Amino acid sequence: MNFKEAVKCYRCLLCKRHLEELDDVKKAYICYAATRSKAALHKLAEVCVVGGHQRRIPFKYKNPAISIIEVHILSILSTPFKDFEDLFNTVNNLIGNLNNIGPLTVYDTSLRIGHLFDKPIYPRKILYLNNGAMEGARKLLGGRKLSSKEVLSTFFSYPEALAVAGITSLRALPNNLIEDFFCVMKDYLDSGPRGLISDRDKTLTYIQMK
Repeated sequence: MNFKEAVKCYRCLLCKRHLEELDDVKKAYICYAATRSKAALHKLAEVCVVGGHQRRIPFKYKNPAISIIEVHILSILSTPFKDFEDLFNTVNNLIGNLNNIGPLTVYDTSLRIGHLFDKPIYPRKILYLNNGAMEGARKLLGGRKLSSKEVLSTFFSYPEALAVAGITSLRALPNNLIEDFFCVMKDYLDSGPRGLISDRDKTLTYIQMK
């Protein structure tokens, strides 16, 4: 499988969980809009803060973030943000200094809230790279030092990125799916123009599956 095929595989199959998380947030918002109950508002705040990346964070750390988002989410949703960065900074100011709430949770929470606007607010200019996404991006670019906030156009202009055959297929994805691709596919990316590890039959997971 070459890099372009890997992107296609991700786009067709592996981005499903990411998109389902956004759907869950939308469903929670619709439920709140229908009932206007405190329980539904709390649930909305919870799904905005807690997704796949946050499953391992103890609730004693997640609960303060959920409570803060519960208090502020309606005012956030009525704010005319100019872009995703503006929304991200607002969420970061609210929960970014809490214990065990890192940049990835701030990003995910911002993305989920941004999905709720009539005209969704998604990242466009900046590629957010944290944890697994940073690992995958650095592997693809041969270990190049990267910022947690890369200008999207600059990232795809790096010589290491241009050297990857089929890189334009990744560039064509929405920004948030590019970030998710790096996280989901980090164990399958290689630091070279091939983009992918070729000796799959030698990996422990493959051997265990046979």
